[in-house]
Amino acid sequence: MTKKELRKRLLERRSELSDDDVAEQSLRIQRKVIALKKFQSAKIVALYSDIRKEVATGEIFVVFLRRDKVLLYPRVLKNRKQLIFAQVKSREDLKEGNWGIMEPRIGLKEFSPQQIDLMFIPGVGFDKEGRRLGYGQGYYDRIAGRLQKDCIKIALAFDFQVVEEIPDSSRDIRVEKIITEKRVIEIKNREFKEVLVN
Repeated sequence: MTKKELRKRLLERRSELSDDDVAEQSLRIQRKVIALKKFQSAKIVALYSDIRKEVATGEIFVVFLRRDKVLLYPRVLKNRKQLIFAQVKSREDLKEGNWGIMEPRIGLKEFSPQQIDLMFIPGVGFDKEGRRLGYGQGYYDRIAGRLQKDCIKIALAFDFQVVEEIPDSSRDIRVEKIITEKRVIEIKNREFKEVLVN
């Protein structure tokens, strides 16, 4: 199956989720994230605004701001096909941007990708080797080489979004951890350890 076909199939399946299912499963996923040691110790975290029935990130947003850490959100520079990351301190710092995604308003303090300790990376699908199927624009793939070596990259996904294999490209960004409502998958050196959780 090609990337395009797999993307279409997974997006269709996600669109069939009820709002209640999205909310319930997202809450389970976010609670697992908040309990992670790396989440608690990270100083600068890049999150994203969920859209079109992605795993919700609102609970992570609230908890992280309460812990008085630096929370970044991406803003799309469409003309340059790149993301920049700006600090968000409240919901009022977000405004609707490209593709209807909430992103930091202009004028907020910006950070370079090299400063990020922990990055949540959106996607349509993932596999157990950490490969990611994005939306086809390559924004996150282009920043992969600019992240610090120790930056932990985490995917939040509904369990059906973890598939056997994602067609690979050497330019694609990979994740080290996938958190679903059913399990946490840790990937090291393209080998995975799976922990099933309630």
